[in-house]
Amino acid sequence: MSVLSVVDTLPNDLVVVGENAARAWMRGTKKLRDYIEPMALGIFEARKRWTANQDFGAWLEGSPFAAMGKTDRAALIKLGELWSDELATRIKDIPSSSPRMILKACSPSGNTDDDDESGSTFYGGDRINRSNEAWDTIDPRLVQSLVEAVPYLKNHKVWEPAAGCGRMVDQLQAAGVEVIATTDIEPRRDDIASQDLFDCEAMPTGTDCIITNPPWGNLASPFVRHCLKLAENAKALVAMLVPLPWVAGRKIADMTGSPGLETLVVPRYRARWMTPEEEAELAAQMEADGKEWSPAPKMNHVWIVWDFGRDTAVAPVIQFIDEPAS
Repeated sequence: MSVLSVVDTLPNDLVVVGENAARAWMRGTKKLRDYIEPMALGIFEARKRWTANQDFGAWLEGSPFAAMGKTDRAALIKLGELWSDELATRIKDIPSSSPRMILKACSPSGNTDDDDESGSTFYGGDRINRSNEAWDTIDPRLVQSLVEAVPYLKNHKVWEPAAGCGRMVDQLQAAGVEVIATTDIEPRRDDIASQDLFDCEAMPTGTDCIITNPPWGNLASPFVRHCLKLAENAKALVAMLVPLPWVAGRKIADMTGSPGLETLVVPRYRARWMTPEEEAELAAQMEADGKEWSPAPKMNHVWIVWDFGRDTAVAPVIQFIDEPAS
């Protein structure tokens, strides 16, 4: 669809439509790339409308765009400036819903500085892209380490709200943890229910614990924050697997500073996130780009455990776990 046809069919001005698209994109609804065009045109229009940084900042503060990382916002503004029929066609062939990655793929000059305040850019990056940023937990050692450090998880009834293809579900059950509810916005196994987490107003009946590897990318923080809200209302437990640098993010201080924070479980090893086939694909990609390929993972991870029924007079603890023998 051309820029002119988009403008002609908009029921409201570009800024309002862009804000609505940004709100849907942050919720992680399906077909995320469909929101790139209205978001880009909307925030670019806002940047033109409020030329003074102070005025633009005031608008941004009350806008859904404020929940994005600054690099994604900068990428969207640049995409809005460059938008054309040709660009729209090119974007259709880019297997990513990240504005930063889309701009980078479309323009060598679109490589913006990383915004690591919330740790969002530690998810994904220049690797293999995933639908809805769903990176499966293919390395069972991570679940083994969690259960070793927090054995009382075996006394709880678990909900896995980002179950995907069920890898973590199987790993938890193999470790003796009872999982009684499994959902995902795009389930990839028949026994996993289709459910958008952000539509949930309460935890599933009978569950008292959430354990998951949340979606990667910009969805990470709102996803974890919503899980914590549901768990706090139910006085339940939550265990989230995130990159280690994520815990230092200023923008997620409300979560790491929560009175429910119980334990940080830090594996003393780096888990694998790609299958051999995917590693071969990425190696070929990098070789074609003249880059050196190394199969070594680049990111340490940590389990963050919250218990909203805990004694808040007891300080949270950090547990370092060596690589499981098995």
